[in-house]
Amino acid sequence: MKRSVTGDNHVDVFLLFGMTESMSDEEMLFVAGDFGMFWYDTKICQEKMLIINDILENKNSYIVFVDGNHDNHRFLNSQEVSDFYGAKSHKLMTRIIHIMRGEILRIDDIKIFCFGGAYSVDRFWRVKNETYFEEELPNQEEYDNGIMNLKRNNMKVDYILTHTCPRSLVEKLGARHNVAEEEKLQNFIQWVIDNVEYKMHYFGHWHKDKKINEEEIVIFNYVRDMVSGEVTKKFSRLC
Repeated sequence: MKRSVTGDNHVDVFLLFGMTESMSDEEMLFVAGDFGMFWYDTKICQEKMLIINDILENKNSYIVFVDGNHDNHRFLNSQEVSDFYGAKSHKLMTRIIHIMRGEILRIDDIKIFCFGGAYSVDRFWRVKNETYFEEELPNQEEYDNGIMNLKRNNMKVDYILTHTCPRSLVEKLGARHNVAEEEKLQNFIQWVIDNVEYKMHYFGHWHKDKKINEEEIVIFNYVRDMVSGEVTKKFSRLC
C-alpha cells in the first residue's frame, strides 16, 4: 500500500475532497495533526465525512491522522478504541482513522511512531470545550505509552509522525509556538529523535513546507511520498 503524508487540514472539507479524489487506489494518506474534520457539530461533520469515506472505500484507501491542537479531543477520546495495524486507534469511519498518542503502526514491515498534540496559541478567541480542549496537550500516561512502545521496538522505527516539532527546531521555524505550555511536548519529541533510530520525521503545526534536513520535514500544503520524502502534489488551504 502506498503511503503519503500531508499537513494540517483545518476543517477544510473542499480541500479534503480534492485530496481524496486525487488519491490512488490502495493509498494511505497520513495527516500530521489538525485534521479538524470532526469539530464541535460532529453530526454535520459526520455527514460530510460519509461522502469522503465512500470515495476511500471505492479506492480501498485510508486517511490516517494524529491529532493536533485544532481537533475535537473530547469527541475523539469518546470513541471506542480499536486496533489498526497494531496501533490503538479510533475508527471514526471505516476508512478514516485517528491514531492514539504513542502508538506504533506496523504496515508491510514498516513501523510508524505516532504522537499527536500541541498547544493552541489562539485560545484567547476560542471557547474551552467547544473550539479548544485541555486534552490537546498529552498527559503523562500518553508520554509513558510512547516510551514503552519505543522500548518494546528496541528504540527503532522507520518513520515518526507528530504535530509539533522537537525543541531544537522551534527558533528555526519562526518561534510562533515558542510557548511554555508546549515545551514539555517539544522536549519529549526532541528526546524521541535523539534516542530513536528512524529514517524520517514528518510534522505540521507551523504552516510551512520545508525539508529541514534529510530526516526532519515540516509539511503543510504539500503531499509527500512518505518513503522518499518527494513532493507528489501541492494544495492550498483556506487557513
